[in-house]
Amino acid sequence: MAERVERSHGRITAKRLLPVARAAGYEGSARNFRRLVPTAKTQWRRDHHRGRRPAVWAPGDYLVIDWALIGGLHMFCAVLAFSRWRFVRFATNETSTTTLGFIAEAFDEIGGVPNKVLADRMGCLKGGVVANVVVPTPAHVRFATHYGFAPDFCHGAIRNRKGSWRTCAGTRSRIWRSRCGPKPRSPLVVTTCSWMCIRRTWRAGLVR
Repeated sequence: MAERVERSHGRITAKRLLPVARAAGYEGSARNFRRLVPTAKTQWRRDHHRGRRPAVWAPGDYLVIDWALIGGLHMFCAVLAFSRWRFVRFATNETSTTTLGFIAEAFDEIGGVPNKVLADRMGCLKGGVVANVVVPTPAHVRFATHYGFAPDFCHGAIRNRKGSWRTCAGTRSRIWRSRCGPKPRSPLVVTTCSWMCIRRTWRAGLVR
């Protein structure tokens, strides 16, 4: 049984393993066997823990940014990772100029500059990828040098970092859909819903 649990990485079920155990000479009841397999799987997972844990943030360390597309309108989201202070703006595009402008506006609202700005591998800020490390664009480097922060990007295999910016955009997306629905609307309705979304998140303490 231990060998099959090892080969399946702790995912095999007692139902699939019972015929194998019978052929190997197991004479106990199926009920007892169904109790043994979860115990063996739990022990295997304990011995082969991946070591993942939630990201640990420090005050003033990270500003996490992301874009979301809602109702035909582009929504820029930024959050201070430690305090959960949030910043939201709407635009008609996701260009580098727009993104850097919103980051600068977020700094003005914060009243300071964090040590790092963490982004997903968004094309407007990504100059290339070398050995799975994102190289920022020259414009992003000049902008970061001017304000004195270090540009940072999520790594595809590190979920605890990617989850932060996904949550950042997802919270605003859910609030939007609860007010305006998921389908694109006319420009007038989109603009009205944008302000309704901002007012609602402001009252909930999600936007500053």
